[in-house]
Amino acid sequence: MAAIYPHKKGGHKVFQVRFTLYLPDGSRKTLYRYRRTRAEASKLLIGAEHLENGSRGSSLSPAEIAQAQHDGLLKPKDAMKFPTMLMPVPQSTGVRKVIELHAGDRTGKWSAGKVLEFLQGADAEQQITQEMLVGLLQRLVGDSAAGVPSGSLPLERRRLSTLILSYTEAHREIWRFRTAQKPQEHFGKVLELLGDVYTDAINQDMLDWLFHELARYPKWRNHSHLQSLTLEECRSHPDYQPLSTTTFTAIWEALGGLLTYGAENGEYGIDRNFCGNKIFSVKKRVMAKAQKKASRRLPYDAADVQRLIDQLGTVRKKENPHKLWIPLIALFSGMRQGEICQLFCDDIMTVNGVPCFRIRTCQERKQGVKTEQSQRTIPIHPVLLQLGFLEFIESRRRLRYDRPWQNVRSSAIEYYAPLDTYGNLFEKWYNRTFRRDVILDEKLRKQKPFHSLRHTFINWFFQNVPSQERDNAAVKGLAGHLETEEQKMVTAMLKGISWEVYSQSLNPARLLETLSLLDYGADLSPLKLPMSW
Repeated sequence: MAAIYPHKKGGHKVFQVRFTLYLPDGSRKTLYRYRRTRAEASKLLIGAEHLENGSRGSSLSPAEIAQAQHDGLLKPKDAMKFPTMLMPVPQSTGVRKVIELHAGDRTGKWSAGKVLEFLQGADAEQQITQEMLVGLLQRLVGDSAAGVPSGSLPLERRRLSTLILSYTEAHREIWRFRTAQKPQEHFGKVLELLGDVYTDAINQDMLDWLFHELARYPKWRNHSHLQSLTLEECRSHPDYQPLSTTTFTAIWEALGGLLTYGAENGEYGIDRNFCGNKIFSVKKRVMAKAQKKASRRLPYDAADVQRLIDQLGTVRKKENPHKLWIPLIALFSGMRQGEICQLFCDDIMTVNGVPCFRIRTCQERKQGVKTEQSQRTIPIHPVLLQLGFLEFIESRRRLRYDRPWQNVRSSAIEYYAPLDTYGNLFEKWYNRTFRRDVILDEKLRKQKPFHSLRHTFINWFFQNVPSQERDNAAVKGLAGHLETEEQKMVTAMLKGISWEVYSQSLNPARLLETLSLLDYGADLSPLKLPMSW
């Protein structure tokens, strides 16, 4: 019996919705779902009771299964255990003629509506009686005949949710867990916007409307503060952001694959993959260009840097050392977030008497870099040494830690385990929470994420060191491979002079000469470092 129970999860009080799922093979499975408030749990309980009763009576429709997935009650692996009920094609003489005369006959799989429409208008010569019509509705199988295509006939027109289930089932063996999870999330958004429409109703006009609505779909729709709101209420919420271009493109490509599958299958009445139309390619390019312009990353100015230092001083250093050191390393070394988060203690090393960071690819440790040019050994900035960074690393070694950031690795949380990366949780903390206190201008905040600290580092050398005194090769050696956006920024500063790609690492001593020039002029006293670790 579905019910709600108070529960504790991760030290927080939550409400557990417990219900039983009766599977078609006769077995049953107890499922648990969690919600933060009793109101949310009560809302979920209604769907859980309906799902439990429907599965007990084997009366779940594809639409109900899709809705249960959308509500978070059913996972894809459980939904796949409820195949769509199909009926055999009656093979009596009259019905065979119907099938043979039906336009586009290839598989013998047709919607019940179209077949019944033909049967009801048939004349006496086709020998179709009222009893045969009733028999068709009761899934009566008549005499078999050679040459008649075998297959299945749905009891009703196919729904979009049915196509999604069939599509995911067909690709289940090909997709890995994480790969399979993403299309389910994408199709959930499509179902929310279109509803569970009949597949033979999908056309160009519907896809035009869907394109427009997806472009406005809330980015954080599944977060607790937006879940209970309508789409229109989400768009007027202070935290509203549209989907990123990357996510939008992924959804559109997933939908295109679904429509191609439906069109080739022949059972769903879909003419073709409308997502591949040229008009949508043009619209996506225009949207991507506008979004890229709006989200172009900017470097931090002097006031931003000082506020960053001030806010880092408020971090509980011993409990969360990564929240202190990772931004400081990015600010004074230009390293990417992923490069810093994946550091091991032995990646802090001494080369020719110079303390250095080693940035490399190591498959055993699941360390990686953007390109070959990103593998480098660079000196540690004197400011980091003065703040006691080496003493901090030594304290980690005494504790026999492999990595400085033991609580950053995202695989500690099950949801991120398949990705097996190190920086997901830190990025979310910095960009969604911490950044609000650093970048006060709400419009500029979106253009100054954590990666802007790398832009700040590169930008400083070209703004503050005269070209005749600047060692461009050393700056390139410190930064490693430059992304396209950074290339454009540097090229503009160099007034057209090409930015060379140096494949050979420079001597750390030479790099240190250039790195030591970096001085943001910020007051570091709020950090209250060095300290005892």
